[in-house]
Amino acid sequence: MALALALALATLPSAFGKIPVPDAIHLTPLTGALLVLVVVACGHKFRDAWKKQEEGWRRRAWLYGVPAGVGLLMLAFIPLKT
Repeated sequence: MALALALALATLPSAFGKIPVPDAIHLTPLTGALLVLVVVACGHKFRDAWKKQEEGWRRRAWLYGVPAGVGLLMLAFIPLKT
């Protein structure tokens, strides 16, 4: 779904023509793999905080959920350069 959204946004015509995507912004395979590990670890901790709902669980859920969400968005919208 994220790929379809990215493709749809990239092909939308704007007032200035196609939206340019700079070549300088990309993920290397190593940074992409490390980002996947961070997303998985943060997502797991988010789920644990949510399921247990112990004292201060909302703060912990935000602390782990935001990096997981940002990491997923980065993986979805920043191209991987080989």
